[in-house]
Amino acid sequence: MKKSCESLVLVVVASIIVLSPSILCRASNVVSIDEYGVVEVSITLSLDRGVHEIVAPIEPIASTAIATADDSALPLIYDNGSFYIVLNTEANVTITYIANTSIINNIFYLDIVTDDTVSIKIHRDVILLSWPGEKLVDARVEQDKLVLVIRGPETIRYTIRLPSLVTITSPLTRIPTTTTETPVQSSVATETITTELTSAVAQLQRPADIVMVVTIATVLAVGVATGFYLYRSRLKKPSFISDMLNDIDIAIIRALEARGDSALQTELQNDVNIPRTTLWRHIRKLEKLGIVKVEKIGLQNRIVLIKKVKV
Repeated sequence: MKKSCESLVLVVVASIIVLSPSILCRASNVVSIDEYGVVEVSITLSLDRGVHEIVAPIEPIASTAIATADDSALPLIYDNGSFYIVLNTEANVTITYIANTSIINNIFYLDIVTDDTVSIKIHRDVILLSWPGEKLVDARVEQDKLVLVIRGPETIRYTIRLPSLVTITSPLTRIPTTTTETPVQSSVATETITTELTSAVAQLQRPADIVMVVTIATVLAVGVATGFYLYRSRLKKPSFISDMLNDIDIAIIRALEARGDSALQTELQNDVNIPRTTLWRHIRKLEKLGIVKVEKIGLQNRIVLIKKVKV
């Protein structure tokens, strides 16, 4: 009975869209690229009563789309690049979703498919690999983020900066030697010093002394090299994957482990108790790190833990 009612509602809404003149809306489009390369799109606009078509500036992952009007959830339909909303009264509407980006050889491709103006906020760990050129309307820095205002259509290519390697400082610090010059009082003193140096050099040139010096130097060099090797071997090697995980990522991993390494997205949302868009953003991050995979089951997503990470 419930499925029949849902089908009837969809048919009625679809009929309204087909039979009613839809209003094509221009909106304020803000795109945010986070430090993991995940793209979140926010569309805001004021709408009157009626049926409205809002063209998506970037292709969405449809299951992540959420529409709200004055902090209340709205029914939302996505079809062929556009969102459709039916309003009974005038309202300020916001649509948010995760963009469907392509990744090839660690390079992200973000396609702006409309001729709308889009503001792109870029995290400092994102490295742009393309420049919009004539499509650039404005460029500025806001709160340590690069903001590009671009008129589409345009494709943005970028990658993300990997964590920097740990720099190890050698424990062997060379101490500069200082020499103290002794003022020469007379030519007699100069001759005495010269004679002593000549005698020392002459003694050092004897074969036995040379062999001894070389032997001592070799032993010292081997000892220093061995000590440095032992020092390096005791250093803990960093685990870059675990270093990239925050508290939400760890909570998702633990929730999956508690459910036998697999759970529906709705189950994870209940377990972790965070908004759906936030959860999906972190799932995408874990997917890019090779920790989880996402399986489509009907209209739902199943998240599967495929790599064990010490957290």
